[in-house]
Amino acid sequence: MAVAVRRRLPAPLQIAAYRRFWASAQASNAGTWMQQVAAAWIVFDQTGSPAWTGAVTLAQRVPGLVLTPLGGALADRHDRRIVIAATVSIQLTAAVALMTASVLGIASPAMVLCLAVLSGIGQVLAWPALLTTATDLVPRESVQTAVSLNSAGFNLSRIAGPAAAGALLAATGPTACFAINAISFVPQI
Repeated sequence: MAVAVRRRLPAPLQIAAYRRFWASAQASNAGTWMQQVAAAWIVFDQTGSPAWTGAVTLAQRVPGLVLTPLGGALADRHDRRIVIAATVSIQLTAAVALMTASVLGIASPAMVLCLAVLSGIGQVLAWPALLTTATDLVPRESVQTAVSLNSAGFNLSRIAGPAAAGALLAATGPTACFAINAISFVPQI
């Protein structure tokens, strides 16, 4: 990145390690939103049931009700890089399983629901380590800006992920969404 361009960036994004971390986190967040939309699509397409569709989304979130304190303890007591690699690997496994099941045409609503729970477990265990890593990568005076960038990026991926998923679902079907999500985890690992 050119020096003149870097100087116009917010202070945390001028730090290469934070910039890589931030970019990979945003790509992964967008991929996760894409997967959620595609998973709900598969279930609705097969069942026509709004209840089943809602259950898939709920399944992704339920682990947060129980495992959030464990995620915080992992981030506080263990090397965050290892925690991130392990928990993101859980999410990668769910994405690859969904992609494979979609390709083979065997993605049943029950399977999608179970993989949504698995993905949710990985996500809720990863978040505390991901959120606190920014403080390790930037100087103290840039922490507030880094936290703001993380929040802005998360909200941007919340918009971009489902929008991209909608376009991909219309053009190619759900498999591409699962594949992109799986690929999005690689830089974080």
